[in-house]
Parts: sequence; structure tokens; C-alpha cells
Amino acid sequence: MRGLRFLAIFWVVVLANQASSQTPISREIPNDVVVMADMSFVRYGDLILELDIYRPVGREDKLPVVILIQGGGAANGEKETFGAIAAKFAQFGLAAVSIDYRGYNQALFPATITDVQAAITWLVGQQDNLMLDVENIGVFGGSYGGLIALYAGLSSSNSERWESKRDIDAIVGFSAMSDLVNLESGLRFGERYLGVSRAQSPQYWEEASPINFVGENSPPLLLVASDADTTVPQTQSLAMAREYEQQGADVELLILSGAHHAFWNYTQWFDETAKLAAMFFVQNLQN
Repeated sequence: MRGLRFLAIFWVVVLANQASSQTPISREIPNDVVVMADMSFVRYGDLILELDIYRPVGREDKLPVVILIQGGGAANGEKETFGAIAAKFAQFGLAAVSIDYRGYNQALFPATITDVQAAITWLVGQQDNLMLDVENIGVFGGSYGGLIALYAGLSSSNSERWESKRDIDAIVGFSAMSDLVNLESGLRFGERYLGVSRAQSPQYWEEASPINFVGENSPPLLLVASDADTTVPQTQSLAMAREYEQQGADVELLILSGAHHAFWNYTQWFDETAKLAAMFFVQNLQN
């Protein structure tokens, strides 16, 4: 059983250039990746959410699926934001699905979670047409998207919190929030995200915190954080990794030295961290 496998937390420090020399990544999609763009998966009144699917050129077999959820959160999420990472995942033989979502300025928690569920339900229905292996689904997110990825992945086996047709089999969170109750730098965010203050409803804040859903059978998890991040401190990833360890579930943790909060947007950290995430999904999304 997965929960009984040997647990290892990898503490790795990656030397990085100073912030003054950070270089944004290229957003150009490589020639060995094909994009199936602007596919509608759910409608809320006049609002239509779409997704893009990135696949390796020449592959016609069913590929494991990874859903990508970008950061931000306040405004509606735009699927193109994670195009570069989705393309990298496709180069490793994955069907990378970058989705739109409703931001919390438009719809409060758990709206974005519901959007992830809707995307999975739609993908399951299209599995044969789009050649998707929906028996193997991962979820990836950065910052706010990391919070959503953690919540979705850790809730997907609980019928009270998850209404989609498929569970999630692996999770990767970059600079991910895990414990809203103890995220002192995120009090204002929490109030806007949940629509209520921590003092008014501490239980609701706990219910919205993925760290409280970890169990021995939780999906394998990879966390990447920066020791210089003041937006989402590394303590959020450290606490989640410790909770996984205590529960006997599988987790890997990478700590970057001096990296930007959104390190995946910069050449200094993109290649190695995106490759690490892709390889993690390849390893864990297998029948």
C-alpha cells in the first residue's frame, strides 16, 4: 500500500542569482508540443471557462493527465499563464491541461475547487476523443494555485468535499499555501478568499486549509518553496511536509535559496523545477 512505503523528505538547497539578475522565461511554445486550445468545460450563466491541452507531437496514445492551476486568485484565472510549464510537462509525455477558473473576487471559496472538479468531469467525458488516461490524474499549482492543488488533491477521496468522477493521484505545489489559520502574512487574503475573518470563524478557516486533510493514503506530494519568500513563507511547505511525515504518506520537499515567490516565471529556476515536477508526475501517474 502507498501509505506504508518508505517516507523520505529531501532537503535540497539550490544556489540562485540575486533578485536583480532575474530573467523572465520565454512564453514561446516549443515545436515538439501541440496545443488544443480554448475548449469550453463549464458555464456559469454568461461566464464560460475554457482549458488548453498540451500534448507531445506525434503521440496518439492515451496520456496521463496533469491539471495546472495558476496563481493570482483574486481575478479569474487565465489558462495561458501556465503555458510554459504545461509545454514542459508535455515534453515528458504528459497531457498537461491548463484551466481557467473563477477568482474569489467573483466567487468565494470553494468556487475554484468546483472549477477543478468540473474540468476533471469534462475530461473524463472526453477521454476517448482526446486520448486521455483519466485513470492517472495529477494536479499542479503555484501560489494560490498551489493552495487549490493541495486542497483538491487531498479532498478528492472524500465524497463530502469532492463531487468529480475521479480522484487525484499525485500533487505538486510550488510556493503553496497549506495552512490558512497559521499564515500570518495572509490574513487579508484569507478574509477575501473565504468571505469571513479568522476571528469570526476559525473553524471555516481550518476547513479551507489542506493541511487538515492529510492521511496515510494521501496522494504522493512534491513541494517546492523558497527560503526568501515573504508572500507565502517556506513554513507553509515545511508544515505540510511534516504532517505528511507524521501520517506516513509520501512527500518530497525542495527548498530554493534566495528565489522569487513565483520562481517558476524566471529562467534561473524554471528548467530544474519544472523538470522535477514533470518527472514526479511521470513516476507517480502509472497504473
